[in-house]
Amino acid sequence: MRRRLLSKRSTMCTSSMSIISPPATNVELRLANEKDLPAIADLWIEMMREHEAFEPRLRITPHAVYAYHSYLMLHVRGPKSVVVVMEDGGTIIGFCCAYVCQNLPMFLPAEFGYVSDIYVCPAYQHQGVGERLMRYIRQFFKGCGVQSVQLQVYRHNPKGQAFWKKQGFENFFDRMWLDLGQADHSE
Repeated sequence: MRRRLLSKRSTMCTSSMSIISPPATNVELRLANEKDLPAIADLWIEMMREHEAFEPRLRITPHAVYAYHSYLMLHVRGPKSVVVVMEDGGTIIGFCCAYVCQNLPMFLPAEFGYVSDIYVCPAYQHQGVGERLMRYIRQFFKGCGVQSVQLQVYRHNPKGQAFWKKQGFENFFDRMWLDLGQADHSE
C-alpha cells in the first residue's frame, strides 16, 4: 500500500519530490497511509486540547476525532494533497496535512498551498521535527507548481506564531470574530 501511494504521489505533482533523509536519529519522515489515521487523529485531538487552553472560543464536538479521521482520508487519497508523519521507533510523533487550494476566480495566483494542520509531540519540539515536515511540504507544493503557501495560526499561540515566522511566513490578513450572542454593536 505505501509503495503504491508513493508512486501515485509522484505522478500527480512531480517525481523530483523525494522523502528527505533524516539526520542520525531514529526519527523518520514518511507519507501517511490509511492505517496511520487513528494515531494522527489522536495527535490532532491533543493539539486541539492545547489550543482550547489559550483560545476558549475554540470548541470541538464530541465526535471530532471521527470527523477528522474522514477529513484526513480525503487528503491521504487526494491528488493535490499530502499527509506526512514523523515516526520514532514505529510511533507517530508528528504530522502535517497540506493541500493545494483554488483561489477565488478574481485573484491571482489561481492556486496556492494551504497547510491545514501540523503538530509535533511536546517531547520532540525544538529538535527540528517541524522544520523537516515543512521542508517536505515546501517540496510537495513546488512539485505541484504552487508559488505561495498560506495557513492560519491563532493569535494567542505565541509558540505557533514563532514557529511560522521562523519558517519564513509573515502576517497576511486578520481573521476576525463576532459573537452574535453578545451586545449588538451595529447601532
